Parts: sequence; structure tokens; C-alpha cells
Amino acid sequence: MKRIAFILTGLGMGGAERQVCDLSDEYAKKGYDVLLISLTGQSKVLPKNKSIKVVEFNISKSPIVVFCALLKSRTLINNFKPDIVHSHMYHANIFSRMLKLCSKIPFLINTAHSNNEGGRLRMLSYRYTDFLTNLTTNVSIDATEAFIKNGAVKKDKIITVVNGIDTERFQYSNEYRCEKREQLGFGDDVIFYVAVGRLCEAKDYSNMFKAFSLLIKKLDNSTIIPRLGVIGVGELSDELEILAKELRIIDYIQFLGLQNDVEKWLSAADFYLMSSAWEGLPLAIAEAMSCKCFIISTDCGGVKEMLGDNGLLVPPKNHTSFAQAMIDGLNFTPEFMSSCKINARNSAVSKFSLPKIATKWLILYNDIITQKKY
Repeated sequence: MKRIAFILTGLGMGGAERQVCDLSDEYAKKGYDVLLISLTGQSKVLPKNKSIKVVEFNISKSPIVVFCALLKSRTLINNFKPDIVHSHMYHANIFSRMLKLCSKIPFLINTAHSNNEGGRLRMLSYRYTDFLTNLTTNVSIDATEAFIKNGAVKKDKIITVVNGIDTERFQYSNEYRCEKREQLGFGDDVIFYVAVGRLCEAKDYSNMFKAFSLLIKKLDNSTIIPRLGVIGVGELSDELEILAKELRIIDYIQFLGLQNDVEKWLSAADFYLMSSAWEGLPLAIAEAMSCKCFIISTDCGGVKEMLGDNGLLVPPKNHTSFAQAMIDGLNFTPEFMSSCKINARNSAVSKFSLPKIATKWLILYNDIITQKKY
């Protein structure tokens, strides 16, 4: 196997996009030729290795535009002659199946990144085009089981393959902690909560903000100083800022936008928060684990699989439970907190290190190509 082609919906700042770019870099480093096709363009993240060929379209919902993109992709694939094509996320998965009908794709893998990739019509579109792919994967056991239950794929044609992270980059640094806290103008006397993720419906930041407002009220007569840093952008940015003002917590929140040094902010954090309504296997949780953050998260998608007992999990869409978990976290002993953080880091290294995941994919690719499996 010499050539790998990736197809994905876009190159935004989401976990799936970063995962594909990281895998592309790993394979280019190992000497593979890599082609990356982005359907929507407007790149915010790209592979670092300049040898990787990146082709971006600007596909809209117009059937004519989609058809033209198929024709251009057909030419790209036929000229590149990949040994395997690997697509990520719903639109790219369906697009790649259509592409297989009209191009020389020898083997095709589709990867979903959530237990919620849309409603019944999307699940039906997966089911009725399943014959066009060799294998579907999802990023957590929970998400894989959801796909089977919803009839998107048969049990014998889907497996779980987790995402990987750079555990060398994402590790705790006291230097980073001091740097970022100084940047914000506070020291170690502040309890700093950090959240990372797109400001969109799935991440349910309104749940987090309501919980944070309850925490502030609880600490009203306390010497504890809480602050929340939110890293990310999205369609709900304005709405969430209005909500923060309505809840009277705007002065406690730092909207940090996009940050290219998330590992530094995680080192600065005392707690990592995630309030998602639904998830697949969130890379941000693995990164927080790797940086020895104490994690408080909603119990959705593959979070429990990742975190185990090394943090606190609460039901989705329940801000009172979320607030109580934040209060509980402040009362844990330093010894208990330290144990959870060390265990989380060790788990991240053993389960989610990028080289291990990249190797796992290569083994799977070779199994498919040699027809040992699937």
C-alpha cells in the first residue's frame, strides 16, 4: 500500500477535521502519498506536511454543484490511483459512496464521528448505500451501537476505532500555566474552568452557563474566585454572549475565540468542562486527560468509555446536576484530584496516542486490501 486518499466534509476546527489532518501528517512522515479532498473548503486547519495534496471544493446544496464536484473528484481519484479511500462524516461518507459508482476506488472506508449524524432520512441513506462501502467505523462503542440500533448499518459491517491525539504536545506544563494565567491577569488564587468546542447546539453551552451561574451564587460569600474560559467560535456566539449577560455571569467569562495553543490553556485550567447534549468520542476530552485536567462532563457519547472513574459525569441537559458536580469538585482532597489526573493522563497515553491509532488504521487498511477482513 502506497497511496491513501481522505475525503471529508470540510476543514474546520472540529475534532474530525483535526484527526484527518493529524493522520495525514503521520502517513506522509512514514512515506505514504496522501490526497485530502475537502468538500466545503474554507479551511481553518490543514496538514503540516507540504507534500500532502489538498483539494478544496465549495459544494453547496445545488445538485449541479454536487455533480460537478463528483466529476472533478473522479478525475482526481483516477489520476491519484489510491490503494484505499477513507471518508469522514456524513456528507463525505455519502459523497464517497456516490463517487465509487463512477471512479476507480478499489476499497472504501466510511467513518462517522458521533452517535447523532442526523435524523431518520440520513440513517436510511446510510442503510441503502451500505453495499458501496467495505466498512463503516465510528469513534466510540456508544456511537457504534447507536448506528446499529438505528438501522444505518448491519452489525457485521461496522467496528469502533477511536480517535488519536498528540500526547507529547498535550501534557501539563507549569510554565504554560503561569503564562496563560498572567495573560488573563490572575494568579493561582483563581479557580479557572476551561471549555473547548464549537459554539453550536451539540455542545449545549447554555447548559454550562446556567450551571456556572448557580456555582457563582453558591460561592457568593466565599473566598473562592471562579473564572470560565471558553475556546471556540460558532453560530451561537452572539446568543451565548446575550445569555451570559442575562445570567449576570459575563464578567466571569472569557470568550477566547479560536486558539492554536489549546494545550497551554489546558495547563492553566483547574477544571475542564464539557456540557454536550450529544457526542461521538470528543478529542477535547482526550486532550484534557492528557494535560492532567480534572474533568467534569455530561455523560454522552463515548465520554464514559474514555474517562472511566477519573472525573465527574452528569446527565446531559441538567444544569443543576452540572452545578452540583462543580461544587463537589471544589471539595475533593488534593490527593484524590492528583490521583484522578495522573490516571487520566496514563489512560490517554495508552489508549489515544496518535501513532498507535495511525498504526491501527494501517493494519485495518491492509486487512481490507488483502481481503483478510471485510
